[in-house]
Amino acid sequence: MNYAICYIYGLSVILAPALSGIFLGIESALADSVIATITVGTGPYGAIFNPITGHVYTADIASSTVSVIDTTSNNVLTTIHLPNNYTPRELALDTKRNYIYTANIFSNTLSVIDAATNNVIDTVQSSGSIVDGVTYDPVNDHIYAVNAGSGTVSVIDGATRGVIDTITVGGDPKQGVFDPSNGLTYIPNRGSGTISVINGASRTVVATVTNVPNPVFLTYDSANGNIYAANHDTQFVSVIDTSTNSVTKIITVGPDPTGVGFDADNGVIYVGNQGSNYVSLIDGSSNQVTGTITVGSGPVTPVYDQVHHNVYVTNYNSNGAPGNTVSVISTTPPTPNTSITSAIDGNNNPVQNSGSTISTSITFQVSATPGSNPISGFECSIDASQFSTCGNNTNPTTVSYNNLAAGHQHTFKVRAVDSAGNKDPTPATFTWTILTPQQAVQNIINTIDNMHLSHGIATSLEAPLNNAIKQLSRNHDVPVCNLLNAFLDQVNQKQTGGQLTSGQAADLRQQATAIETSLGCSSTATTMTTATNNNDQESIHSTSSAREQQQEQALINLRNQVENNALSSHD
Repeated sequence: MNYAICYIYGLSVILAPALSGIFLGIESALADSVIATITVGTGPYGAIFNPITGHVYTADIASSTVSVIDTTSNNVLTTIHLPNNYTPRELALDTKRNYIYTANIFSNTLSVIDAATNNVIDTVQSSGSIVDGVTYDPVNDHIYAVNAGSGTVSVIDGATRGVIDTITVGGDPKQGVFDPSNGLTYIPNRGSGTISVINGASRTVVATVTNVPNPVFLTYDSANGNIYAANHDTQFVSVIDTSTNSVTKIITVGPDPTGVGFDADNGVIYVGNQGSNYVSLIDGSSNQVTGTITVGSGPVTPVYDQVHHNVYVTNYNSNGAPGNTVSVISTTPPTPNTSITSAIDGNNNPVQNSGSTISTSITFQVSATPGSNPISGFECSIDASQFSTCGNNTNPTTVSYNNLAAGHQHTFKVRAVDSAGNKDPTPATFTWTILTPQQAVQNIINTIDNMHLSHGIATSLEAPLNNAIKQLSRNHDVPVCNLLNAFLDQVNQKQTGGQLTSGQAADLRQQATAIETSLGCSSTATTMTTATNNNDQESIHSTSSAREQQQEQALINLRNQVENNALSSHD
């Protein structure tokens, strides 16, 4: 494969063959996606995100309006009409007063909008011609009106909104940026291929960056300290090192890059390629193009909403009449989606979400579907504890808990984590109650009541259970075991006699044997848990004599205990 090497202002740039065709036809698999398209005024060009109001504002040059976008609903909240058919091209936010300044390119003025009310409160006359940019310096409280027609910058006092100075810069200056790391303002000069560096305190140009082809728009990368310049009528973005005020790299993007914006959360620079229908994504850590995203026609200015993590791109439409849309790009990568596929208690019985068990142990099986990266593991929380690593770093995995408190509701939460560290923002949740033995016996009684059996059948089944509750209230576990055995014998008899279906009998056995297990009962009754249909009659009859002996012994024990209690009460 052959590569072309060209030289621009003394810098070598490597061009891949058919590069523009590649970017036009392919979108990176990791690139973010357009989630909405918003209709705004005609000819949207410049844009800003206002962190005070949480809104995005677009300068609609052809309709003399500023559109205010609600970033929660992605709808136009209101449209601000500028007086005298002023033509706004770029915007700047005075963060001290929450005022928005519009650079009205064909009237040599700036309109001042109170962002709290969305009303135009003033018009400022610039000291130069063709106001084609505006930048705010929060350190010196200056608004800089960039006069493309006169090669100057008008310095406007933020408090009085009056012009206090005029600074000569390069030819055809455009939209600049303030660098908060050094307190300087950078103004691109398209006509001279330079960037003027202004010290707001002295109101003088203190440095000039050279070898920048057709710079028209700047953005500042707070992660690496560089400034990125969109080089109009080329396919390049220049990278400026602000510590030396020199160009360190030229990056090939799409046709006619006209605007740039920075996503501080992901360290990505978005480039509006006005000669196309897509934006390019530059990784600020490597200064490499990582992908493209198709938007509207003639994209110009990308701005980042750090609240909802979306990028808003004005689609000016360079091929014909001005457009009227803004594309909304979600920068949040797809995250894992976690689910709890099963919950099995210590008795090997399934537990339903919002259900109950008498076991103080439980094992969950959890799984996750990946987002943009493979699943690397899981984090769990039990009963509002902090999330911590759980499972065995496989997908799916199992998570177990033992010796949990009885008589309480418990909540288990789990979230998947992918290989990039992204976590499921909505963890899967499972809530259940661990019953005390008394509560569990009462549950069996409730189950019998809900079976709508005849009064006689229900009474005979519930008799040993009611006695068991009384014994449990006195902490007498041994007679409870005997009473549960007697109950299980009743269940077997009722199934044999056809008063209980196999399903009903299996449900009652499962609950009773779970209680026996929790109490540590030793009984052949638990061997009956598999007798769930009429084909099990032989097994039921084979233990009937033993059941009768156990029931008789249970009654003898109860009688002896009653007699002993009576004698104790007379002493």
